[in-house]
Amino acid sequence: MMYKLVNIGGLDLLRLNLRSRSALLIAHLSLTYVELIKITKQKRLV
Repeated sequence: MMYKLVNIGGLDLLRLNLRSRSALLIAHLSLTYVELIKITKQKRLV
């Protein structure tokens, strides 16, 4: 996931400051957390 974001952003991502990188990391972790919840719910249904 992160690899795709880096490819899309290109050099712009390399120029981000620490705060922006932290926000990006938090967003990525949040998406991962949501995916884990979806998987867990699916397993419960099965």
